[in-house]
Amino acid sequence: MKTSTEHVKCGPKPFPWPCLSCGQGEISPVTVHNYETEVTYNGKLYTVKLPEFRVPQCDSCSELVFGNDAGEQINVALRQQLELLQPEEIEQNLCDRSMSQKDLAAAIGVAEATVSRWKTGTVIQSKASDLAMREYFKRTQPQVEASADAAKKVGQLVAVCLSDVLDSWVPASSGACADWLCAQQNEWRELLGGLADQYAAGERHGLKDLVRMLNQRS
Repeated sequence: MKTSTEHVKCGPKPFPWPCLSCGQGEISPVTVHNYETEVTYNGKLYTVKLPEFRVPQCDSCSELVFGNDAGEQINVALRQQLELLQPEEIEQNLCDRSMSQKDLAAAIGVAEATVSRWKTGTVIQSKASDLAMREYFKRTQPQVEASADAAKKVGQLVAVCLSDVLDSWVPASSGACADWLCAQQNEWRELLGGLADQYAAGERHGLKDLVRMLNQRS
């Protein structure tokens, strides 16, 4: 099975393309199953396997035409095979931690431009650099998780405080007020029980939300 990049040099154009190799067939996108190719990574040759490879192919001579998309598919498969972080995983880890590529570069001792190439997928990081990123991401807690944990603790504290208030109100009250508080106590405890989870989920953000919620249930 032959490969070519001749059509790519002409720029994108609608399919089908005339085949420049055989001059007889037409080239259209196909899915090649169980495709294998060899890729050099860090001076070593690897056989990369793609269960499904989407690529233009001639219907006469079967020549494959490689462009940027084909190269990206192969790089994704190589990273998976070598258990390296994908570009979108690097980007997501930085986003979760509210970090810039400059922060990551400084932390693991590489140039900012290098991190940029890893993020765009134009360069595949070495195994050593991948390990350095993984270790750094493991040591730094994502801001999303930290914020959720802090919010949950706030919600738990508020719930405990209000629960104590309920306990003090009932014995200090008498008559119709005491009866009403006893009747409402279980309902209010159920309400407070879910408060911490609502804070952690980002549904509640402050005391105004809490007061509004209690007023609606009163």
